Amino acid sequence: MSQLDTIPRPADTVYHGLLGRIVKTVDPGTEADPVGVLGSLIVGVSAYLGPAVRVRISALDDHPILCWSLLIGRTSKGRKGSATSAAKRVLALLDKDFFGANTVSGLSSGEGLIHEVKDPDPSELEEMMEVGINPGDIGDQRRLVIESEYGMTMLRSSGMSSLSTILRQAWDGDDLKTRTRRNSMTATRPHIALLGHISPKEFRARLSERELAGGTYNRLLMLHVHQSKTLPDGGMVDLDRVAGQAAKLRANIERARDLELVVVRNEAANKYWAESLYPEIANDDSQNEVLEQFSARRAPYTLRLAALYAVADGRSEIDVPDLQAANALYEYCLDSIEYTIANAAPAAIAGNGKVSGEMANRHYESLRKALLAAGDEGLKKKDIWDLVGKNFNKDQVDEMLVTLGVASRPGARSANGGRPPMVYYIPSEDGDGFV
Repeated sequence: MSQLDTIPRPADTVYHGLLGRIVKTVDPGTEADPVGVLGSLIVGVSAYLGPAVRVRISALDDHPILCWSLLIGRTSKGRKGSATSAAKRVLALLDKDFFGANTVSGLSSGEGLIHEVKDPDPSELEEMMEVGINPGDIGDQRRLVIESEYGMTMLRSSGMSSLSTILRQAWDGDDLKTRTRRNSMTATRPHIALLGHISPKEFRARLSERELAGGTYNRLLMLHVHQSKTLPDGGMVDLDRVAGQAAKLRANIERARDLELVVVRNEAANKYWAESLYPEIANDDSQNEVLEQFSARRAPYTLRLAALYAVADGRSEIDVPDLQAANALYEYCLDSIEYTIANAAPAAIAGNGKVSGEMANRHYESLRKALLAAGDEGLKKKDIWDLVGKNFNKDQVDEMLVTLGVASRPGARSANGGRPPMVYYIPSEDGDGFV
């Protein structure tokens, strides 16, 4: 696909089972992208599911069925908030009290996240017992974290904050701990689901090579979203049908929790996974190291998603259509990443073996500043070559332009009537390449 010209679209396969039917039911009442509603709903349902329900990854490894999503779309035009609002309407029908008490925002540090789900300390336990509260009945450590300004989370994670480390541990389902001389906190069996919103421009600006290598980003299901339709009259939704679907979903989730399911693949799904899907994932020989880092957790993520589709349908085993839906959604995630950041990260651009990563970054930053200074008038290719020097080949310069989110258009026709030169520019927020 062409990163600058082709907007990614998910296969209809992603709208599978009860989750897919819910998205289709609410779709006539929102201008949001259906895949954004699906991504938001998946995160919320995975939060509600809790740590007791798991999916078999290998003979020695079970994962919590936790799914995190990052909706990437233009400010005001991507309808990220509308997508999450539609999903929250369904989640309120699922369990209004739970989501009212356990939806939080404002991630600032790893310690703050641990504090949100920490175990009671001895003095708190003593007080609970004195008033007749059974400690085993308290301490719900399920949380739905919604960050509508995920750029700030990326900024905090890229510094010296412990936030990125704690986030990675939370996705893994590990116990969370912090040890300082003044304070010590532990959260056992935390279950934290994360949903973020960000514009493509801010995502590119905040992208940190350290976080990419550390594995923070490949724990997020990144979904490009856009306005799907215009509804001047607000649309129409069969709310009774939505309520019935939410009630069915709640019953299926409560059954899974009561049984403390470990979701496995049935015979047909195991054959499909072993002979078709897993070899495709394992042998994916991408030529782009940046995209490889984003997709490093594709196999376990696909199984988490497939298990969520199955549990939502009231089943204890993954079937072939669950795997196909999960794979299609992850394929869309990869398309969204490629469309958003294209083929390179700034520090990954090297020049013919002559330029260090540090020098490449300096050229990249100089080019970015020059393009911003040029505004809508942009720069001609000759101007760009003069700026970055002769240490980069054509493909590497093109990678820089794509990574910067540069658009192009024909410039002014020359006096002799010849073909007008192409002009390259960084679009304003209302025109960053998404339509």
